[in-house]
Amino acid sequence: MKNSTFILFIFFALLPPALLAQKFENSYNLPGNEIGNDIAELSDGSIVTVGQSTSYGSGLNDMFVMKTTSSGSLLWIKYFGGSGEDAAKALTIGPNDEIYAAGYKTVGSLKDGMLVKLDANGVVFWTKTFGGSDIDEINDIGFRGNRIYMAGTTASAGAGGQDFGFENRHSGKYPSE
Repeated sequence: MKNSTFILFIFFALLPPALLAQKFENSYNLPGNEIGNDIAELSDGSIVTVGQSTSYGSGLNDMFVMKTTSSGSLLWIKYFGGSGEDAAKALTIGPNDEIYAAGYKTVGSLKDGMLVKLDANGVVFWTKTFGGSDIDEINDIGFRGNRIYMAGTTASAGAGGQDFGFENRHSGKYPSE
């Protein structure tokens, strides 16, 4: 463990001080519990965060997508999910500042992967779920050119138990816009 701490310390010690300077710190005083799982910056410098929340929505935990100014002032927050536990695990930004949030939605006692597309103003283009007869989750997402790449776990397909899953989708007019 000492070697790991030493390597981590060296890594941070080599970063320029300007990269370590704190720009802002903020909390948003929501009534429940919020867990942020991923963060990205839009072309105008605003910040998008995704995660799970018990504050609002319709279930135990709901997926949230939140946008703030570059200085941390809340612009909007959207909630997605059903009556069970739902969460956004990852996000990526498309070429026109489209926001893609990925995670899972609980359906009965099972999870399905969930993908949501919004614009920079929080307008929802679509939501899509992926899954079969067992537990499926999207844990990471990327965007390159006009393709969306999703990685996660599935127990609905594969060799049994939870297997690694990967999907490559064209982003145009999907599922409908």
